[in-house]
Amino acid sequence: RQMCIRDSTKAIEETFGAPLLENYLPLEGGVSSPGIYKISIHNKAYVLRLSHRNRTLKDEERSITCMQLSAQRGLSPKVYYANPQSRVTITDFIDSKPLSQKGRLQGKKLLKLASTIRKLHNG
Repeated sequence: RQMCIRDSTKAIEETFGAPLLENYLPLEGGVSSPGIYKISIHNKAYVLRLSHRNRTLKDEERSITCMQLSAQRGLSPKVYYANPQSRVTITDFIDSKPLSQKGRLQGKKLLKLASTIRKLHNG
């Protein structure tokens, strides 16, 4: 655990020039590993991901490559830092916006979803 803290501190310093976090909050739910945090640096939210040490380097490299390719295609958050050896990544944080009954998938929202699915299939 000590190595993860040191690696994440180094990643934050290299990426943002900020030695300390203003705020951090563990993110829960989904199928992600347990080391995922919402962090705040210079009043902007990011996601700090600390991968499991038992994952192989090849698995970590593949995950990072997928994150970067997806971000380049506009399908996922921007990747600011990714190091497979330290198993640390930092990406933009995207706040959830649940659809209400009135906000069902219609019109522009439906077209945007279709466009996103097309990008996924073409990627």
